[in-house]
Amino acid sequence: MSSTTENIDIKNIFKEKFPEAEWGNNGSVKIYESMAQEYNSLKKGVGIRNISGHTLLKITGDETLDFLHRISTNSLKNLDLFKHQTTLFTTEKGRMIDRATLIRFGEFFLLLGSPDEDDILKSWIEKYIIMEDIKVETVTGDYTFLELVGPQSKSYMTFLCGNKIEQLNDSSLIMGDTDGIKTYITKVTDIRNIEKYWVICESKYTPGLIDYIKENKSVFNFNFIGEYAYDYSELKTDFRHIQMK
Repeated sequence: MSSTTENIDIKNIFKEKFPEAEWGNNGSVKIYESMAQEYNSLKKGVGIRNISGHTLLKITGDETLDFLHRISTNSLKNLDLFKHQTTLFTTEKGRMIDRATLIRFGEFFLLLGSPDEDDILKSWIEKYIIMEDIKVETVTGDYTFLELVGPQSKSYMTFLCGNKIEQLNDSSLIMGDTDGIKTYITKVTDIRNIEKYWVICESKYTPGLIDYIKENKSVFNFNFIGEYAYDYSELKTDFRHIQMK
């Protein structure tokens, strides 16, 4: 993956590809077409969620791993190339700053955090940079992150990528070639022990990737899912006021 990307507006791409979607104030999709269908895919099939709007920092510098190892909770100093590790950033008093996943590419690292935390996480990390040769940049939106979740997610990823999916563990990345689009694919397990897959590419490839996925649903119970269905499934949030259309 290149360390520089073209400036592509991922939100506008999704608005073009999903004209019926309902958007929230924070720029995320609340419902693509039907919350009921999206929820059904999450529980019985495979749902794909755009998490490209989450905090994304690019970190460069030879001392990156040692530095992040010192200021976060999990061991990072031995993170190998094309591996990832989730870690927590907390204050000196133990207050949570963010839970983020560090991914090591060739000459740089990507740190994926929570939505709407760009300035907070970046400022907190930079506060501890004193003499280290480290650069931190906000690159939210420069890369597309698609998250696949649901009981059919592994089968669907195998359908798209073949048996190389079997090479994945909870820390590795593999390269994909999705209709000529260079992607990275990894498997993650969230704090609720739910297994998910991430498909990552440079934002300039987003239109082609969305088209390819939409055209290759095959027999799967598949839908792009908005935040209403995701929150209802994961957090059991009360959405009885929303019509399950």
